[in-house]
Amino acid sequence: MTDETGGTGAPEPMGTTPPATPETPPNPVQQLLSSGGEGLVTLAGWVLIGTYIVFGLFINEYWIGWLTLLPAVLAVLLPRAGFAQKIAPLPVLLKSVGYIIAILGLFAIVEDLRFATSVFDEFVDILGTLASYAGYVLAYLGARSIAVN
Repeated sequence: MTDETGGTGAPEPMGTTPPATPETPPNPVQQLLSSGGEGLVTLAGWVLIGTYIVFGLFINEYWIGWLTLLPAVLAVLLPRAGFAQKIAPLPVLLKSVGYIIAILGLFAIVEDLRFATSVFDEFVDILGTLASYAGYVLAYLGARSIAVN
């Protein structure tokens, strides 16, 4: 006997699985933030690279030096490089790169304060400065939270 919807009215057998729902792809920023200190150092690298591209190359106002940009690129590439495990464990490498970025950030802050009248002459410069400072702070917090055994 069938019901009004055209089905048999009998419950589904116990062994069937419900249809799979498509999973939403994970948010890459949320993935980095939830992966601990290594993710924060990598996110700091992305923030500094983005600041360099947007405020340095496109807007041509606030520049991050090459000495800071190189460890930022390392922070992004080290988790993806297979040879990095042959050098040292990945947490050790990312912790050292994070502290290097943080120390270079301290030098950048001192330099910006020393030449504040010429550095902060436009609002775009202030935005670029704050974005780079956010990268330095993320690198420090990430490096500080990485546990090395």
